[in-house]
This record gives sequence, structure tokens and C-alpha cells, in this order.
Amino acid sequence: MLLLAFRAVLLFLVAFQVYHLPEMTSMFWSFGYLFKEREYQIAVSVMGEFMYYTVFFEFPCITTLSYCLLIKQCVFPLSQFKTNLKGLHSDMLSQKCFKILKAYNVLEENIRLLKQLLSTPLFAILLSCSMNLYGALDLSLGKEIPSSLLAKYFIDASIHSIAIVSLITYSSEIPEAIQQIKETAGLLIEKNHLSTMSRGIELSYLERLEKKEEIFLSAGGMVDLKKSLLLSIAGAFLTYGFLIISLE
Repeated sequence: MLLLAFRAVLLFLVAFQVYHLPEMTSMFWSFGYLFKEREYQIAVSVMGEFMYYTVFFEFPCITTLSYCLLIKQCVFPLSQFKTNLKGLHSDMLSQKCFKILKAYNVLEENIRLLKQLLSTPLFAILLSCSMNLYGALDLSLGKEIPSSLLAKYFIDASIHSIAIVSLITYSSEIPEAIQQIKETAGLLIEKNHLSTMSRGIELSYLERLEKKEEIFLSAGGMVDLKKSLLLSIAGAFLTYGFLIISLE
């Protein structure tokens, strides 16, 4: 269903561009050659715009959707683990602490594998979206342009902004879920009064779970994907926008 929605939006954008600026669009895709026949102008414009939006709209959207669904599939076991941990009774802790830590270690290993696999792709998609967003910002603010092109740049910027926000928001759910597990383990320790003198070796596993580090997905190993990154990106683009306006 979502794929059909993406294709419908793509066709709408193509039709919108070809309808408003057929001559300019055909000259762009024919490297400056002007077709006199309107049928040829429309044909060249449709083919060029369709390829453009397939690469710069449909592909980023489908890739972002796939990554978000993959990340969500890793968040669900963490949420389930927290629910199961929260539902443990005090008389069950001494019997299941080792199994609890072992199960979490398996989840942690899967998350680290996901982090390694997605590091380079996430960097590529975020860099591509950021560059296209900056390009749309530069073209829309740098000079006076027709309203149809302004609408096109606005749609392009919105698409890539949604992609960036979605990837960072979904990626930040992993460390948030881990933090919730750590807090749940801490509450269990306090609730059952697991002091250093009274607890056995089995119950020490629960304390080890509480001290586990949060795992952040990263973009190329250079920046961690957490919600605070959205503020940095928004501030950077606001700064670029003011610079572009002031330089004109």
C-alpha cells in the first residue's frame, strides 16, 4: 500500500512539473535542445522527471521505510524483554537472573550487529538527504523563481526532511528501550532490597544488567543517531538559510 502511495506521489510530481514548465523541463533534459513539437517536449520531460524522482524521491523513501521497519523489529524484542522483566516476582528472581542476563546478551549482540551493518548505509542516506535538502534551500532562497518551481523545491525539502527525522527518531528508540530495561532492573533491585550482604551470586546478574551501556546506531561511526541530533541539524540549516538570504 505504501509503495503504491509513493508511486502515486511520484506520478503527481512528474505531472505537476511537466504541466507547468514543459518547455524549460524538456530543454533541461535534452541538454539545451528545444523541441518545437509540444508532444516531444512532454515526452522528454516525462522521461527525465520520472527518472529524477525515482532516484531522488522514491528510492530514498523506500530505503528509509525499510530501515525504519528493520529498526522497529529490533526495538520490539527489547520492549518485550522489559515487559517480561517487570512482571517477574521476587521468588522467581533467584532462579531466572542468569537466564535474564543471557537473553539480554543475545539481544545486545543482535543490536551491535545491526549497528555494524547499517552504519555505512545510514551515513549515505543521511548525507544524500542533507545535500538535497541544502540544494532545495539554496535554490528556493537564492533567487526569484517561478511559483511552480518553488512548490517543487518545497516538496523535495519536505520529503528529505521527513526521511532524516524518521531515521533519527526510529534509531533513537533503541537506546531509549535499553534505558527503560536498565531502569526496570534498578527498580527490581530496590524493590527486593538486594543489598550487597544479602544477595546471592545469581542476583548479582541483575545488577550487571542495570550497568549495561546504551547502544546508539551511528552514521558511519562519526555521529550517534539520537534525538538531540535533530536540533543540531535544524540549527545548521537555519544558519545556512540566513547566510543564503544575507549573501543575496
